[in-house]
Amino acid sequence: MLQRITATIAATLILWFFWWFFGNLLLVPAGYSLGGFALPIVSVIFWIVTALIPFLVWRRLRPTVKG
Repeated sequence: MLQRITATIAATLILWFFWWFFGNLLLVPAGYSLGGFALPIVSVIFWIVTALIPFLVWRRLRPTVKG
């Protein structure tokens, strides 16, 4: 269980960094180039995906039941 929690925290931080880094390189300029209405939409998508990272990692690392 501790290994699962540690892996979730590590993966969350790593994936959040990559998502933030590439989001600033690609999504923010795309939002500005599409006009003022696109930037709030891009921001909402960014934070939804960021909030889903721990959940997705936790589900990916769940133990399988064999029996």
